[in-house]
Amino acid sequence: MSSQQTEEHQTPILLPPEIENAPGIVAPPTATATIQPVPVSSLEAHHGEFATFHEGYVRHYIQLADAKAGVGFGVISGVLAYLLGKDAVREILWHPALSAKFGITATAILFLIVSAICAFLVIAPRLRSSPGDAGLVFFGDVGGRASGDEYVSDIASRSDSDLTAARLRHCFDVARVCTRKYALLKKSIWLALPGLALAMVTFLIS
Repeated sequence: MSSQQTEEHQTPILLPPEIENAPGIVAPPTATATIQPVPVSSLEAHHGEFATFHEGYVRHYIQLADAKAGVGFGVISGVLAYLLGKDAVREILWHPALSAKFGITATAILFLIVSAICAFLVIAPRLRSSPGDAGLVFFGDVGGRASGDEYVSDIASRSDSDLTAARLRHCFDVARVCTRKYALLKKSIWLALPGLALAMVTFLIS
């Protein structure tokens, strides 16, 4: 009985010729999404107008971030100076102990210091250009030229599309700087809130 079952399992299953000779269905290869670069020559006047709009747009938000960070840095620095200027607070810090008073005071100062550092990094200037024609706009690249005549000659040799492309690439660089600024500003604000709250508690208990 078992040998018959084994022979049945080993017997190949024969398919009708119609099925064996039927064309198979092959799944098409998965397409990968790619971004094709737009030729610079296709940039027109309205692209230059958009570059002008975007330059002003990003500049406004960078100024707003710098202003908020400047105010925050001033407030946090003032609170830190007042805290560290109190004899009672310095006494707590110079004589650490496993107590709620020391924990609250040290945590408040730590939060405020890190928040002030983040606010300062928002204001600190930093800008790197992208490779390519971004060197036509970024002041660091322009200032690194051998002479002004070289820069003028380079600009004169470019078409309107080339100059618009350089402006748009620079807009991208500045937008990345703006993104980093707001990420640091967000950290500064959220660190300052518990720091200021704990500082108020420190004022009351010291």
